[in-house]
Amino acid sequence: MRTSTKWVRGLILGAGLALPLGAMPGMMGGPMGPSGWMRTHMRAFRSMPVEYRGLKNPLKPTSARVNEGGALYQQYCAVCHGPEGLGDGPGGKNLNPPPAPLARSLAMPMTTDGYVFWRIKEGGQFLGSAMPSWKGVLKDTQIWEIILYMRAGFPPVREDTSETSQGGGS
Repeated sequence: MRTSTKWVRGLILGAGLALPLGAMPGMMGGPMGPSGWMRTHMRAFRSMPVEYRGLKNPLKPTSARVNEGGALYQQYCAVCHGPEGLGDGPGGKNLNPPPAPLARSLAMPMTTDGYVFWRIKEGGQFLGSAMPSWKGVLKDTQIWEIILYMRAGFPPVREDTSETSQGGGS
């Protein structure tokens, strides 16, 4: 009786662990392992240059900064990553690997500020990704504002931008 109880408990525990993996199709790809974006994300994290490790966003998350980051995100990122960071933008439909679902990947512990800053600034060419390098387009302050916006959960962007930052820094 004891052996069958352990066996049943193990079966229930095993099923309980397998179900969430299979229930997150966009994240883990079922019991067979990580999906394409997850593999790319993990490979990229291991490749992050030393100078980006440990970077923390120097900007305070004020409503003006978050809103400015939102305007920049909608202008430069939403076309591929989608307006809410789900990886479903029209410009990313035919990309391989597909754009990362940022709303999900930002919740992962390895998605540090330094990692996100690096990926935006340097792009994804080294991984065979179509993610462009934004270092010649966006100033460092603007990248940090985009990160503030994403970390705030992709809130609606206000039309009134009278309090927005000047986007200085490089």
